[in-house]
Amino acid sequence: MKTILMPALTLALLSMHTLSWAADADYRSVYTSLEKCDVIESSEQQDDAEIDYFTAECPGSEGYRVFHIGGDSRSWIVIKSGEETVIDLYNDVMRNEPGAFPFVSGKVAEWRFKGASLIAFIFRIAGSDLETDKLKSELIVVRFDAKKACMIGTSTSNEKAREIADSKKTCLSTAGEAGK
Repeated sequence: MKTILMPALTLALLSMHTLSWAADADYRSVYTSLEKCDVIESSEQQDDAEIDYFTAECPGSEGYRVFHIGGDSRSWIVIKSGEETVIDLYNDVMRNEPGAFPFVSGKVAEWRFKGASLIAFIFRIAGSDLETDKLKSELIVVRFDAKKACMIGTSTSNEKAREIADSKKTCLSTAGEAGK
């Protein structure tokens, strides 16, 4: 009796593992550079600029345009479709800052897909801990759906950020709800 049950149990366990892997196989990532960007405007182009500022267009995905914008030692991401702003992440970066003077610190942005559908955008920000003068960072996760884009969470690890992206989490209404 044991010899009949063991192969059947093993086959059942392998089948469950294969099915769970197949469900996860629909998720994939595409990465775009946040370093290979074209500067559109910059305080360096003006002799009398009162503060440092810049706007740079970085590679996008799925017809979206990514802009890295900065001023006064802070920076954030704006995503556009054509000329229309889909999401300006200034407030989300400032509310979820890991330290003073938050800025986009990652070298790449991650676009998450489920099958052929874009579902999320992930990028890293950093800020200075004023007590230790060390940089602290975290990832911001943005949900994309047919109607809008919005922040859905933050994480300090890539794996957790992907879990948030792949989840059914909806838009956050306050910074306090971001949670790690």
